Amino acid sequence: MKGGLKIMNEIILELETVTPLFIAGADQRNIENEGLRAPSLRGLLRWWFRALAGVFTQNDITFLKKVENEIFGSTNSKSKISIRTSGENSPSQITKECRSWDEAIVWSDHVDYLFFSCLDKRRDRRRGIIKVISRPYYPEGSQFRISLSGSENELKAAIASLWALIHLGGVGFRARRGCGCLKVKDVRGDTFGLNFICKNPDELEEFLRNNIETALKIMRELCNVRYKPTSIPKYAVLSPNHSSLFIKKISGKDWVSALDEIGMWYIGQRRGRKFVGGFRMNLADYSLSHAIRDAHRNDYIASNKERRPYLGLPVTYATYRATLKGEKFDRRSSQLMFGVYEINGSFIPRILIFRSTFLPEFKGNFVVEKKVRDCKGERKIILNAALPDSSVCSEITKDCYENLKASNWQVVWGLIK
Repeated sequence: MKGGLKIMNEIILELETVTPLFIAGADQRNIENEGLRAPSLRGLLRWWFRALAGVFTQNDITFLKKVENEIFGSTNSKSKISIRTSGENSPSQITKECRSWDEAIVWSDHVDYLFFSCLDKRRDRRRGIIKVISRPYYPEGSQFRISLSGSENELKAAIASLWALIHLGGVGFRARRGCGCLKVKDVRGDTFGLNFICKNPDELEEFLRNNIETALKIMRELCNVRYKPTSIPKYAVLSPNHSSLFIKKISGKDWVSALDEIGMWYIGQRRGRKFVGGFRMNLADYSLSHAIRDAHRNDYIASNKERRPYLGLPVTYATYRATLKGEKFDRRSSQLMFGVYEINGSFIPRILIFRSTFLPEFKGNFVVEKKVRDCKGERKIILNAALPDSSVCSEITKDCYENLKASNWQVVWGLIK
């Protein structure tokens, strides 16, 4: 005690971006001096807390929310965890004009696809050029500092969530597709048995398994319950039966080559302006995009092959200026998370799979919003879309697991049967 006040535990991490970090502040149009904001970080920690603690609370979402709010706060209570962040770098932005689509490639075919919503590529037919503008971003190698403080029990849970965020996820726009990957350069303070720095790429598998088990042990003690396998959870949890982490040792010496390895598996090879042969593209029904192109108001679009929506919504058909989404919801996060580890100059790609219900209350109704031009000018029409039942979502995650194993990816954690 000092001056009648309780001294709080604190952990300080020095971080470096491994892949570009596209992020904004409260004003999404301006990230100058915003960096890695504490409110954004708190939201990410809450997500990973649910992914870890949910292994033990199962589908008792009321209990999970109660425990989460006791640690991170709610509208009725203050957070027991203090978060401070700072950065040393200024954001960058890509702007260029190109004469062809090949010249408009920023990093690589695969990376530009994975980062597509962070890159705006438009043809200026009047000038005969293609304009490329990126969202503002922090390039690889940017430095950040994160400080967490609080009482021991709550800080344990926050640090376990932070470990998962850094080593299994990412930060900012397109974090599930490889943007915003981080590495820890230095750590100060008690990490409660969690190791934040892997120094040898040959020890990565053991490093990941041991730390995932330590993080889950912390959550089990917090929730005071033991893991019992149940049916498919309603949300993403890092359970050994409903998640799986893969890595692939490659000879690439930069983050682009690591994400290219993921891209080759996920979307395949480029033919013209399309990709074919990857896991995602093998779930596509290309006849559906043609039906969207030819559809008019109140048309009914059906497909028994289009399964890409179950990897995440919305699905954008850019060529036809159309978007497929749920009738009553705009977004559903992908069950696949991509990322890159950097260890002593070795860049290793990772893929994390979560198996959960598509949406607990989903009724199977999709719509396509399409922009059309006619004599009245540009307008938006809504098309009803019938796709395979959402039960295929579980089948897709199983197929994904087996496909990765058959493609020589190494299973580090979890088993999806």
